Amino acid sequence: MNIGIFGGSFNPIHNGHLHIARAALQQTDVEEVWILVSPQNPLKANTAQPLAIRYQLARIALHGEPHIKASHFETALTPPYYTWNTLQALQSTYPQHHFSLIIGEDNWDSFEKWHRHEDIISHYTIIVYPRSAASAAAAHTTTAENTATRRHPIFLTGQFMHISSTDVRQRLHNHEDTKNLVPDIIQPILPLFYD
Repeated sequence: MNIGIFGGSFNPIHNGHLHIARAALQQTDVEEVWILVSPQNPLKANTAQPLAIRYQLARIALHGEPHIKASHFETALTPPYYTWNTLQALQSTYPQHHFSLIIGEDNWDSFEKWHRHEDIISHYTIIVYPRSAASAAAAHTTTAENTATRRHPIFLTGQFMHISSTDVRQRLHNHEDTKNLVPDIIQPILPLFYD
């Protein structure tokens, strides 16, 4: 099975994340997306809620999404949680699967800063979700070409949801409505963890 690995803090998970996962399922040969809730992003300061809370919220949010699953696989690994190490560990643990990496355009633009980024490009398919309509239009003209090789990313296309976890947290802190920003199933319980 081809598994799309979509890693991040998910602090908290929101509708934009689900939109990206669904787009990967619809537009590529990915058969399942694993939302990999990271204990710590090696490029960011740790200001997130504890992993257990973020993971459980992701699990609840994905209720009714049979092809999208939450995972805390990295908790079994030794920090720092570099993507290369995680992908290698996943491949070793699940040799029957092929893994693709799903990242945002902002991450792709700074990909050279990632640990062993050249090895990731050489060994894994990279699926990039554009952050703007302009970049999506440019990517659309090369998507077919990119699918022919793992050395070039596959750019997803579609309508964009400009949502960030930072915005969601700020709204919760201000006691503002988060309707349409987060899955309905977790909207009532988010204020318990983010205020």
